[in-house]
Amino acid sequence: MQVDQPSATCLAPVPTSGEVTFYLSLPGSTGLCDAAAKVATPGESNYRHFSSLAAAARQFGATDTQINTIAKSVHTLGLQFAADSPVSPHAACGPAGGRN
Repeated sequence: MQVDQPSATCLAPVPTSGEVTFYLSLPGSTGLCDAAAKVATPGESNYRHFSSLAAAARQFGATDTQINTIAKSVHTLGLQFAADSPVSPHAACGPAGGRN
């Protein structure tokens, strides 16, 4: 009786270049969720009192220094880095509820 020997050929996919996106949490993301809940909850003192984009960026966003530190760290690994602009639709997102 002859037993088949395993093949030495690797059938794994051949690596290709591509793009991988990592999202980093904002320094004030916990406060952002709380603020969003307050402007969306009837009866809260801040209900429907929205911050300007600039004010929200100052309060919850990463500073230029923080972004530059990450960019330098990523570049030392030989990778590319791009930060979303403050007006990007992906800059702040989360679940939204509908009206009853």
